[in-house]
Parts: sequence; C-alpha cells; structure tokens
Amino acid sequence: MRLQNLDDNNEHSERQRQFARELLQIGDGQMASVIPRTLSTNRTINKESTISLSTDIDSSAMESSLYEVTMLTDPNSIIPRQMFTDSSISSSNNNLLECMLAKDLEANLSQQKPNWRPVEKALAERAVAPATNTPLVPTPSSSLQPTSDTTSDSERVKKDKKRTAAVYDRMVESKMWGLKSGKYVEKEMKVVALEQEYEHPAHSVILDPTDPVWENRFNTEELKELRTFNRPIIPELPPHLEQFVESFEEKDTLDELYYHVRSFRFHPLNESVLHWMQIAVEEALMLLYHGYFTKNRTEADIIRRAWGFMDSCFDSSKDIISNSGEKASRAASEAQNQNRSVGGVSNTTRKKVGTKVDQLFAAPLFEPGAMEAGAESDRSSSKSITELHLKCPKTLKDMAVEMERFNPAQLHHIKSCGFIISGLYLQFLVLDCPAGYTCRVTKLPDWLPYPMSSYTLGIKTSNGRNKKDN
Repeated sequence: MRLQNLDDNNEHSERQRQFARELLQIGDGQMASVIPRTLSTNRTINKESTISLSTDIDSSAMESSLYEVTMLTDPNSIIPRQMFTDSSISSSNNNLLECMLAKDLEANLSQQKPNWRPVEKALAERAVAPATNTPLVPTPSSSLQPTSDTTSDSERVKKDKKRTAAVYDRMVESKMWGLKSGKYVEKEMKVVALEQEYEHPAHSVILDPTDPVWENRFNTEELKELRTFNRPIIPELPPHLEQFVESFEEKDTLDELYYHVRSFRFHPLNESVLHWMQIAVEEALMLLYHGYFTKNRTEADIIRRAWGFMDSCFDSSKDIISNSGEKASRAASEAQNQNRSVGGVSNTTRKKVGTKVDQLFAAPLFEPGAMEAGAESDRSSSKSITELHLKCPKTLKDMAVEMERFNPAQLHHIKSCGFIISGLYLQFLVLDCPAGYTCRVTKLPDWLPYPMSSYTLGIKTSNGRNKKDN
C-alpha cells in the first residue's frame, strides 16, 4: 500500500488507524480500488467488485494519493510487505497497518514484490467494456422519443407489440368510435398497429384518414366518415381582414405592391391584426426585392426571415406567447413523467425532458400548438415525413391530453394545432378527438408555397417579364 504526503504525527496516525479499521470492514476475498476523497464511505460488496473507500486527508494529499489494495481470495495467502511501505510515513505506523490487516485476514507478511498485473488487467477490461444504455422504445404513450429522430427500428417495435395490444385491449367497446357500418375504429387501428414493423401513428392511437394504410381497413364511405365526423372548422377571415387581402388583387408589379402596402396606416395596438398583416407583406416584398432566396440559407434563417410573421402574430395576444429555438414541450414532458414519483423501494428516476420543437405556442396553463421546421424545400424528405406524420402529431396529442385535464367535459371539442415547414413550403394540421379514444389528424390537401418569386405571387416584375419559379 502506498500512503503519500502524510506527516508522522498523532493526528495522521489516528487517521491511518481509522482507514485501517474501515479497510478491514470491506470483506473477505475481494479486490478493491481504494481512492481517498472525503470522510464518507461508499461500499458495494460483490465478487470482483470495485469499492470506493474514503478517509479524511488534507487537500494536498488528495491530489497525489492513491490507495490500491489487493485482497487475496485465499485467506492463507501471503500479503507482500512492499504493499505497506512508503518513505513518507514512519515504520511504526507502517507496522500498525500491516499487523491489523494481516491479523484480520489471518495472512502472513512477506518481503516479495506485489503483483499488480491482475488488477491492471481487470481495470483495462472494465475501461473497454461496451456501454449498456437502455434504448428508447416506442410505446402506445404518445411521446416516448425526446429527440428529433422518432423513427424506431424493427426490433424495438417488436418488443413493444405486447404493450401496444394491451393498451387497445383495455379500451371499453361502448366508448369506442363506432362507424355507421358497425365497425369500431379502435379495433381496426389495433390490427394496423400490430402489423407495423416500424413506428406508426397507430401505436399512439393517432389516425390520419389520408394515410394509405387505412384503405385496407375502411371502404370509401367509412374513410369519408372518418374525415368529416365532427370535423374541425377553420373560421373565415373577418370582413375587414378579407377586404385588406382583396385590395392587392389588381397590383401587377413588386413596386405597385410595395407602394400599396405602404399606403396604409394601421395602429399597432388598436388595429393590431391589420398592422401585423401589413408588416408581413412588407417583409415578404423586401426578401423578393433583394433576392434573399437565391442564396443558401440555414434552417434558422428560413424561420427567422421567411416565416417570422408566424412568431410576431402573437405579439399582441394576451393569452398565447410564441417561443422559438428548440423549446421543450411542457405537455410532452408531463406525458413522459406521468409515472415518476418519490423514491421508496428504488431511487427517484431522473425527470425526462419533453419533446423539443422549433417553435412552441404556449398559454399559462397549457400549450395549444407547435411548429417544426427544416431548411430544405423537400416535402418528401425523411425529416418532413417524420415530422408531419409522427413527431408533430404525437406532440399535439400530448398537448390535447394536457388541455383535457383542465376541462374533461370538453374532450371531443379540444383541438391542438401544428405547423410543418419544409424550406419554403408550409403544412398546417389540427389534432382532435372526434369520438372514442382516437386522436384524428386533419391537414391541408397540399403544402402552401411561400412566394419565392414574383411568379408565385401571380404578378409581374417591374420590367414586365415573368420570372420562372425555381
């Protein structure tokens, strides 16, 4: 044993005796790595285990001291005397430690050199041992994946099929969504969920009637009923807003649009919505004037400049605020931590972070919507498909569940809204619970393009030539 930087005085002698007494309590036939840190002692006694044992040592000793103790499996084995020899401590203190340890182990002392190779080998093997992190598994809960990658591999889904089936089996038939044909939506969803080898919205009891997978379970009339039953209604623009939009129809050039929009004088507080619409049109025209979209732009650039009006829309709202920049959803966090409690039999688990979204729309007690964005204008990319069909619907479901907690009687009237941005394309979706246990996703028939040029605005440039939309 090596004891470095300890003075030969009564205080240190007592500390050494304390260390020896604690050392003898570790157990028989064990191999231990003993590292001095504080007075606290942390012992876990198992075969071939590593044990941390601490003793009170001054800071200078802590920086340079390392106790390595090999406790031999045979109680009659010889303990090398060199293990206890160090020039920094007196022979009397050495003898005390040697005798106490040797007596307890009923071992003889020897002058032979210690063999540290077994210890070195064990430490090396432990250092290169592979990590055993538990993988995230998709389950019928609507948000088990806190990262942007929500696609699970086949093995994970196979392991979870029993849990998926159990969730559907707990549903009461009388509370399911029954169609006019006599079919129960949840029963058909269970079949589809168990057929999938990769994560699917049906695993979270989410249904998108436009998903081709449902064509094998429902006929044309049933699919129409799935889309239209208690369908969410998007309100029409108020007359004064509609009038403002229509006023641009006769303008043919960027200059005409610019001077027209600048002719209005809307008060930012008294006419907040009209003022917001005016600023949004002005900013879009500035991007077209300067050819903003002809240069490579990042995801942050696209959100901040092209779609910034979606954030400023809530500036005048008294109830909802917009937060951007990979914000964690509080509702998703609640869903993931619903079984978390104070440690009793086991330690309290770490709180899981909610699903992060690019933009979060939040009220004081709940979150009514979110937005996901990507820089590439590729609506068929894996990112766009995953966010449109999996990540965003699952997040919206968590939000709807959280809102339902505050008003259970309004379950079938609660809606959460999401936006998916794929570069310069926008998709809008609404999640609701029209009947039974099913959450339904309703989205636009097609993506809405941002006016990337005067051609997409349906106007002519100042020199009268049409520009091709790239």
